[in-house]
Amino acid sequence: MRLFPGKYRLDLDPAGFPLDWKATTDALAVDVVAGSYTTVELPLVKYYTRTGSVTDAQVQPVAGVRVEAIQTSSGLRRLSVTNGAGVYYLEGLQQGEYIVKVNGKSALPGKLQLDASSESFQEINLQQN
Repeated sequence: MRLFPGKYRLDLDPAGFPLDWKATTDALAVDVVAGSYTTVELPLVKYYTRTGSVTDAQVQPVAGVRVEAIQTSSGLRRLSVTNGAGVYYLEGLQQGEYIVKVNGKSALPGKLQLDASSESFQEINLQQN
């Protein structure tokens, strides 16, 4: 596309990003210079999704409970509420260590570690304490 020299705003559409990747910003300022190509580098970060079911001590699904993943380094929280089958869905998780809670209490397992070798989408069943 040919543009006149000047500054432009480039709005990013996440629909075109690779699966499980998000931009670190919604828009970029681009300075187009006459007589050259303008390269635009998009800062992308990998995100993770965890889903599964929450059960009680008798291994029965628990509906309507709050599942929370709290990143230990930043305090960032991701929240889900289980459906009638006890299924939760946490998306938009970044790399790092998380504490997992069900209705404010530690779950089993109680920690989650996400790093570059982690799968983007994974099922992890939780037990309510």
